[in-house]
Amino acid sequence: MASTASTVGLGLKRILVAVDFTQSSRKAIEHGAMLARACGAKLYLAHVVSSLAFTLSGPESIAMAGDAAREDISRLENELLASGLLKGISHESIVRQGNVGEQLETVVEQEHIDMIVVGSHGHAGLGKIASVAEEIFRRVSCPVLTVGPCVPSKAASKN
Repeated sequence: MASTASTVGLGLKRILVAVDFTQSSRKAIEHGAMLARACGAKLYLAHVVSSLAFTLSGPESIAMAGDAAREDISRLENELLASGLLKGISHESIVRQGNVGEQLETVVEQEHIDMIVVGSHGHAGLGKIASVAEEIFRRVSCPVLTVGPCVPSKAASKN
């Protein structure tokens, strides 16, 4: 069944995974990487530093948060390369600052993204992750695949 994506011809050339450095986004990365490998697509790992939380602290705080996020995504990318998850997959990391939905919408347009993969904590109601995922659904012009908390991770399926 792994070859279904290439057999059906999904036409995915660029897949973006929204990264927030949680276990949920790790599962999304694993599924995004599997899709990218199956389709021969480029994988984008994108993190958006929400400047709303830092606005009251001043521009220095926003700049420091951006620098920290770039270091975090670089560490994550190195970890994914070392684990072999990104082996043979063309990839790029992106860090933006601002509103998550707006920034991802811009990346989708600029990079001609065909699909976004986002992890979900599965919280009911108006949880932060649910509202961010909903904003992404409403803003972007491409399909959005949500990976829920009960989906087994690649690491768990090896045991």
